[in-house]
Amino acid sequence: MIMRKSSFIRNFCFILFISFGFSLFNSCERSDKDTIELDKNNELDISVKKEKVDVKVFSNLLLAMNPSLKNPIIDEVQFLSDGDFKITYFDNDIKKSFLVQNNKEGVVQLTCGGSCGGEACDEMRTTKTSEGWITQCEGCQNCSLIITEIDQPNAKNIISTITNNTSSLKNIAKLSYKNTLKGKIASSELNRNLNLIEVSSIKFSHLEDGNIFALVEYSDSFDNTSTYALLDDGKTVTTIDCTGSCDCKEQYIHSTKTTQCSCDQCKMTITVEEVNENPNP
Repeated sequence: MIMRKSSFIRNFCFILFISFGFSLFNSCERSDKDTIELDKNNELDISVKKEKVDVKVFSNLLLAMNPSLKNPIIDEVQFLSDGDFKITYFDNDIKKSFLVQNNKEGVVQLTCGGSCGGEACDEMRTTKTSEGWITQCEGCQNCSLIITEIDQPNAKNIISTITNNTSSLKNIAKLSYKNTLKGKIASSELNRNLNLIEVSSIKFSHLEDGNIFALVEYSDSFDNTSTYALLDDGKTVTTIDCTGSCDCKEQYIHSTKTTQCSCDQCKMTITVEEVNENPNP
């Protein structure tokens, strides 16, 4: 994930804009700032990807499990082991968390209960240790974990969708990893590492125009991390991935409503897919 600043040839930008009609490509317009330059060795790749990713599926799950919520805002999704994941969100500016776990009894959710000095124990912390993942409630000794079974049929369907989503996220991460390291390490080592790629987290930015910018972080078995981004405008999900020789992360520039990478010497790959209007029948 890696990239360079300057400006595209105007005709090429026009073709991109006509093809996708997406504000992301406004960065092609000639400007002194926040524009994208690709030199002769770093062309822009655009294709339609086969992997289906539903960026809003986590919000759908939250509402299915908590119908009383008015307008929750997803902040981060953290992926643990064995299909478990934790969602952190804001409810009326209060930060809350819950964890979804698959066990022998079925699918359960872990939340925090109790209070400290009149404040509810709403947030939990999950960390990875030498013994595995550990989750505990933030606050004081009065806070405790509450385990409840998820029995809403719609919620179970959405969790199944999330499982499929995670597989797609991982496949995109493998392609990103391969594009970053091909030619830099032996092919045998690269292929071995690809089988050990895991998606670590998704951090969400809810944009002024209602779109969602999600930064997906993944890692290999040696704790090397990298990222790619997803931009959901309600009609399409666009994957932005910058690969190259520096530690580059995809960035959304709010002032210009464009996407760029954080350092030079990179190649940006953009892939686009239409959103499934009925992901959870």
